[in-house]
Amino acid sequence: MKGLKIFNTLENYTKEQLGWNTFFQQQDTQGFQVGRVIAAHKHHYDIILPEKGTFKGQLIGKLLFMADTPSELPKTGDWVLISPMDEQEVLIHEVMERETMFSRRSAGASGSEQVICTNLQTLFIVQSLNENFSPRRLERYITQAYSSQVKPVVILHKADLVADIEPYLDQLKEIQQDLSIVVTSIVDGRGVKEIQSMITEGMTFAFVGSSGVGKSSLINSLLGSQQQVTQEVSHYDSKGKHTTVSRELLFLPEGGILVDTPGMREFGVTADEEGLQKSFYEVSELAEHCRFKHCTHMHEPDCAVLQGVAEGKISEDRYQSYLKLQREAEHYQMSNHEKRKKQKQFGKMVKEVVKQKKNRR
Repeated sequence: MKGLKIFNTLENYTKEQLGWNTFFQQQDTQGFQVGRVIAAHKHHYDIILPEKGTFKGQLIGKLLFMADTPSELPKTGDWVLISPMDEQEVLIHEVMERETMFSRRSAGASGSEQVICTNLQTLFIVQSLNENFSPRRLERYITQAYSSQVKPVVILHKADLVADIEPYLDQLKEIQQDLSIVVTSIVDGRGVKEIQSMITEGMTFAFVGSSGVGKSSLINSLLGSQQQVTQEVSHYDSKGKHTTVSRELLFLPEGGILVDTPGMREFGVTADEEGLQKSFYEVSELAEHCRFKHCTHMHEPDCAVLQGVAEGKISEDRYQSYLKLQREAEHYQMSNHEKRKKQKQFGKMVKEVVKQKKNRR
């Protein structure tokens, strides 16, 4: 199929090689065939069927009509129930329940949820060792990964640009003592084999990060060929240009599935309390000793978190980052609840109107 990044004979892929596991096995397929979304386009989907290859997918009207939000429609990584139309096209009847879903709060006034990819196990968070390096941005990705039940792995890329890596590692230790970190460089090849050792057959891994950090170059190294388009980073401002324009599944010759994503200049969180607690573990541990159960850690007396900041157990920057992400997450959860409520009310009204029209005929 034109435009797909195919590195093996996909007609030979089994369900398990495409990411099928017991979570999906337990779901009712209602007699339909199953396929996985390789990429979602504006008017169609690229779907791979086990042992049959790739097809162009179209939504049935009911699925489009019944979706309350865009996030409920098929996304890259989804397993879907399909029926064949002809030798090249299939109809998508339903999106199967997702094992995991990595998303962000979209930029702009709407602040709606934007699904990045689904059914992945590990998130490779790429930062380059130049002006792009930002512990505060990393905290956002890590918090969202934990909220999505996905394992975060930090990749410090372009290590050839710095003489001493230790100051960067020290900053990451402040974020998480047991955080998985891989130091990489395309110039000398360091770290690539370490990433390869983490990638196993049938598992899905996504690469995320800002523009110009080198995600596509890293993926090319893993693929062993120049499949992803790359561009030079400006020497003036260390900023890169968007080279990946869509999210799609990439299949490695040795097994394993990668998702390359477009660069994200903004990353708003839709995190839950569990994600915040895991990402800011030291805050959670101290919070257990606060006088009040629902302490906001801002002004209450005998607040163990505030005391920890005063004693240097938590840095001021880290504390302020926690408060900011907590406010963002709470605002999103509240506004999203109201939006969903209104959308469902509107959907019910539309369905009732359609029902009444049918009864009049």
